[in-house]
Amino acid sequence: AAACLNCIAVLLFHNGNAANANSNNKETFRTVLNLLESALTVYRQHSADRQSKPIATLLNNIGRVYYMDGKYEEALQAYSKALELRREILGPRSIDVAASVCNMG
Repeated sequence: AAACLNCIAVLLFHNGNAANANSNNKETFRTVLNLLESALTVYRQHSADRQSKPIATLLNNIGRVYYMDGKYEEALQAYSKALELRREILGPRSIDVAASVCNMG
């Protein structure tokens, strides 16, 4: 279920917001964040591994939404958590770790 929520959120984010600056962006961001946070809750409640790659991916996706919404502090917090998990899980030489570092600027 959590993976489906993440996929729906990503599709909505890319379809509904990023390319177009319009008045519906705030509503789209809110909907996408709700989906991503719901997925994160499901993973945390039902996964034996609280330090999993899907959790890091969700945190990264949450950071992206905050960034696109101009909420840079929130984005940095989410990106930082994703980076920490990815380093721990995948090691410092992972492409996902590099992507997190890049996302943080």
